[in-house]
Amino acid sequence: MTTAHLHLTNDRRELALRIGDKPENRRPFGQAAVDELSELTRRYDRAVKLREAAEFVAIGRQLATWLEGSQGWVSDLRELSAPLIFEIATPKQVEPRDRVLLDAPWELLHDENDFWARDISVGYTPLRRVGKIGEIVGPREGAFSVLFMAASPAGVSELDFEHEEALILDATEKLGIDLFVEETGTAAELSLQAARLGSDDAHALHVVHISCHGHNSPEPVLALEDETGALERTSARQLFDALGAMARNLALLFVSACSTAAGGGFTRDQDSVALALARAGFPAVLGWAAPVGDYAATTFASKLYERLALGDPLEEAVVRARLVLLARRIPNPDWHLARLFLGPAGGGQLARPRGARRKQLPIHSGFLAGDRRLPVAGPEVFVGRRTLLQRCVRQLRSPDHAGVLLHGPGNIGKSSLAARVVDRMCHHDTVVVHGRFDGRNLIETIHDSLGTRVESWYREWSLRVEDELDAALRDLLDGVLGEAGGARPMLLVLDDFEQLLERRPGALHVVQASVVATMSAILHAFRHATTRSRLLLTSRYRFTLLDRSGRELTSALATVPLTAFTRSDAIKRCRREPRLVTDDDLRLRCAASCRGNPAVLALLLKRAGIDPSGCKRVLEEIEGLHEHDPNDEELADLLGDIAINDLLDSLAEGDRELLRRALVFQIPLPLTAAAILASAGEACNGDGERLIAWGVWEELADIGDGGRAFVVTNCVRAVAIRGLDDEQLKLQPETARSLVALLARHWAPVRNHVGDPAKMRAGYELVELASKTSNWDVASSFGQLALAWVARSRPVQVARSYARDLVQRLEAADAPPNPLLYEIAARIHQLGDDGEFHHHCLVAALSALENTAQYSRDDHSRANYNLAMSMARRGRVQEAEVCLRKALKLLEGSQSERDRAIITGRLGDILVIQGRFAEALTIREEIELPIYLRSGDLRSWALTKVNIADILERQGQPDAAIRILKSEALPTLKRLRCVREAAICMGKLAMILTKRGDMRSADHVWRMQIETFERLGDLREVAIAWGMIADTHREMEQLDEALHIHRSKQLPIAERTGDLSMKAGVMGRIAHVLRAKGDLSGALQIRLEQEIPAYETLGDERERAIALHNVAQIYRDQGDFDEALRVLDSLLPIYDRLRTPAGRAGTMSEIADILQHRGDRDEALKMYLEEIIPTYQKLKYARDEAIAHGRVGNIYQKTDKLDEALSVLSP
Repeated sequence: MTTAHLHLTNDRRELALRIGDKPENRRPFGQAAVDELSELTRRYDRAVKLREAAEFVAIGRQLATWLEGSQGWVSDLRELSAPLIFEIATPKQVEPRDRVLLDAPWELLHDENDFWARDISVGYTPLRRVGKIGEIVGPREGAFSVLFMAASPAGVSELDFEHEEALILDATEKLGIDLFVEETGTAAELSLQAARLGSDDAHALHVVHISCHGHNSPEPVLALEDETGALERTSARQLFDALGAMARNLALLFVSACSTAAGGGFTRDQDSVALALARAGFPAVLGWAAPVGDYAATTFASKLYERLALGDPLEEAVVRARLVLLARRIPNPDWHLARLFLGPAGGGQLARPRGARRKQLPIHSGFLAGDRRLPVAGPEVFVGRRTLLQRCVRQLRSPDHAGVLLHGPGNIGKSSLAARVVDRMCHHDTVVVHGRFDGRNLIETIHDSLGTRVESWYREWSLRVEDELDAALRDLLDGVLGEAGGARPMLLVLDDFEQLLERRPGALHVVQASVVATMSAILHAFRHATTRSRLLLTSRYRFTLLDRSGRELTSALATVPLTAFTRSDAIKRCRREPRLVTDDDLRLRCAASCRGNPAVLALLLKRAGIDPSGCKRVLEEIEGLHEHDPNDEELADLLGDIAINDLLDSLAEGDRELLRRALVFQIPLPLTAAAILASAGEACNGDGERLIAWGVWEELADIGDGGRAFVVTNCVRAVAIRGLDDEQLKLQPETARSLVALLARHWAPVRNHVGDPAKMRAGYELVELASKTSNWDVASSFGQLALAWVARSRPVQVARSYARDLVQRLEAADAPPNPLLYEIAARIHQLGDDGEFHHHCLVAALSALENTAQYSRDDHSRANYNLAMSMARRGRVQEAEVCLRKALKLLEGSQSERDRAIITGRLGDILVIQGRFAEALTIREEIELPIYLRSGDLRSWALTKVNIADILERQGQPDAAIRILKSEALPTLKRLRCVREAAICMGKLAMILTKRGDMRSADHVWRMQIETFERLGDLREVAIAWGMIADTHREMEQLDEALHIHRSKQLPIAERTGDLSMKAGVMGRIAHVLRAKGDLSGALQIRLEQEIPAYETLGDERERAIALHNVAQIYRDQGDFDEALRVLDSLLPIYDRLRTPAGRAGTMSEIADILQHRGDRDEALKMYLEEIIPTYQKLKYARDEAIAHGRVGNIYQKTDKLDEALSVLSP
């Protein structure tokens, strides 16, 4: 190979030619020479556009004449041995005259006979080197490897990139090339893939090949894609920045796009993409000097890579690739367009022939959002879904829909596609819910996934989620995750949603009745969210879900059907498998027989690699289905069964037995557990390594130490478990005990990882196994994982029952107390009907913490806080205050400022309940507000201002409260676009205005609040606001107007939404107004016939008790004291069940009043002294206690016991 160098001198006034090591020859490069060369370039550009082949010859000859000059340079070059590399060299800082030299069409050089590029005796190719030549790097390690990426943005004429990739594969398949494909078309993903492939010191990444559209005017850009598949105009600098450090390590970047090697701008005064990339630091860049046809681009690339794989230097490989386009009788018109730019170290041999192949990148499952319950196809085998992927992302980024429903047959790749969508939605935080769930599970999963930034939201709503999921989600989406606060939005993925559907003959599936309310709330919340948070559902089936007014809620979802693989997809997938299948025909048969099902194809390829003859038998059976094809819905299952049954029949007896024993577990076990399973009972000679090789077991990373683990492959499990009864799926006791000991050792480091679904599921399985073997120490140690799992995956009632049973069994066995287990058990029972158990768990958690030094001060603080909240709900406010102050003290010196603010806020609430307004005001102003200001949490700062306004109003300072709400809290919430919080603030302001008597202003604010909630689509809050307006009219004794609002505004909303609880509340308010108007019979009828039956249907004992109390008051108004006493007596056991001592005391006070009115003063006095007053004293209800003492004094007066009366009534 001979190299000639053509360059300008430093002053750009002379042109120099140096051949090999000979001294260089120079000649003047004046303006006339510059103009003549520039004119040839302009003629070339015109000839390319007009496809004038004859003009190319003329330009080539004139270019040769120009170069020959008086010095005879062309003649000298013609005498050199082939191949001749003609290097046009410029400094890195390219000046206008350098650009003229670089832009000239040197590829067309032509003598009196032919183009030099076609003359094999010359072997001519020009190249352009930027920067002073240095030491050529030489061949990189490993087999020749190429990373290919095509970009075809929406709205841009589509490239046949699939054909280009196939041609490259065909040309190089037998040459030992490692070819990788990046599917996305984005610079960001290309850089990640390149970095991953380039990180192996023993196997270099030699080439990155980008196939796309390109433009060189008005500025040079590549037409790449963004995450949605839309056009992303990418400059050379942006591409270089994206590839980062990998840029200088690549041997070649081939930018196979139109005009990437043509000077940029309308006057060629800008660097081309290829030149700019070479100047930026790429060792070698190939581009095209004009728009290029698909055939020329793909043919050139495939020949180029073939020669590079054989060890040709880059320069010679370009010669050979160009010759392929010139070799025809009529040369391809684009043969001259390829231009090679080299940096100082570029060129030479890129790789040694037959270099060491990479170990095939492992063909293993990834996991949807990292959840190990949800294995998906890894990026190496994810093919053919690019358009669907982009469509999903585009729909999720659009404001037109609340989310996407991705539907299609089983095992066709829905979860795998969802995983790629999650990757693309990188600016969202992902929450994944798999299979069945309810509102409680959903809130827990969101809390587990999003962590501390939703802590305050979780604490606020976890107590009410079952009844108010819609409001909870809206508060999360518009408030906590709102855009104004800079929070990342949420992508909620509901995977395998078909588990929640029911089939209807001849119609779309419907959502199961048990989750209709939950799913309606989710769709309603996301549909009306004002942020970029979105839903993504995967399901085998489309479905219908109507709201209570008959509107189709699923219209909020864009539907994206996932279709079967095309034949080209299947072939591409075959090429990405490990190189075990050397029989090309067998691979093609696998691709044809899988019927577009990727799971079946993967199984066939695995079989073909291990047992080709067995694979051929399966293929013959599948191919025999042609005459009686099953329907599409059954096809995938049928094909899978054929392949799997044949695989199972091929297993040795010992392997089949080991497989059966492994079916007991649905979680990955450490590979060392296989030995225990094999040696159990009658030992079998099954081999776990063999089962992994055959694809019967899937190899994963162990959750404990990251070592090797296994689990039965899902598709194999579905077939292998058929016909096995419960006895056959049980472990022998000794085996179970050995496994418990092994797993406890392996998984000990992760036993407190209650936020990781895989570890939670593993912990649950271990606790179940430990319980069966009575190993209560292990069951206690891992119990928190088990409880976290059932809370996440099971209906709330099932989770509560499981938690109670586990705690009771552990305590009965005197197992070591586990504070985290108690804490989670308490959380599960937070809303349950077993308040005593909930409280017991919180007390036990704190006691366990205090008896061990293992836990941090933060853990102790959290336990005190949780117990305080329980104390407060039970009316033990002074004990709650003590716990909260302990919690705060434990956080002294901690970095957990937000926790301090939350605890301080709850302490303020407790102080307000006790009437200690000044103390509450001090801690809100001096502790809470500064923390929120320092952290920049303006939302919490504004909500604390609302609480301060409430205290000021209670202190008799309504003007100050109104000023804070109007000038501080409300403007801040509006500025942050916290729409819901702003509306709630309006409601607080309206209530204060009402109490101050400014009814007109209050009415105006209420109506503003209604408008806000109507915009949010929150009809429940609209109804509540109308109720407050009606209450205002009632307090003003405008009873007809109040009644009109209840009947014409509130009641229609309740009936339209089907909200029975809301309707019962509205009917109660109507009854209240009727009573005030004197219509006692009408009020009584509504209470007895509508309100109370509704609460009985809902099972709402608390509201039923309040309604019964109102019924008793109506009976008293009517003078029917016997009925009033009967109703009040019936309330006492209700309050006992509810564990509401204040309610019981209030009811007994009503009974005592009636008894006194009827003359039974002794019994009334006894009730006050022995039960009512002691209850209020215990609860610290000073006001109620004072009223009760007053009534006792009145009884003493009426019985002429004046001394006793004076003693009671004296301060």
